[in-house]
Amino acid sequence: MRTFKYWMFVPTALVILLASSSLVRSETIAIRPRLQQADPLVFSGTSGGSQNSNDCGMIATTPNHVIQIDEQIDYLRFTVEGGGQPTLLIEGPNSRTCVPGLPGEHKVEDSGLWKPGRYSISIGEAAGGQHSYKLSITRQR
Repeated sequence: MRTFKYWMFVPTALVILLASSSLVRSETIAIRPRLQQADPLVFSGTSGGSQNSNDCGMIATTPNHVIQIDEQIDYLRFTVEGGGQPTLLIEGPNSRTCVPGLPGEHKVEDSGLWKPGRYSISIGEAAGGQHSYKLSITRQR
């Protein structure tokens, strides 16, 4: 009877582990230039993490957000506001861009032309802590 209890524990623990790891995955956000979407798109989360990206501070092991762009967008602006000293790391099909936070500033931005592709967005923390943030994505200049 005792052995049976332990064998029930192993599958239960495995299910909990698999379910919790799926919560870490980022949802892919499609941005299409010709469709009507809310503008700005606004997301929130927690900055920082356990991985040191050197130029972009501490980031999570998985991106905070994943953006899919199907057609070229002539102008798009990403703005991160939050506590601490946030950083913005964008890794795309052919590029890696880090926008470091300035000491005393709680906001970072990156804008420009965006080519089609899948972009991983990581919100880092230059000072190494973790803070709440708000990410806004807009087509407005």
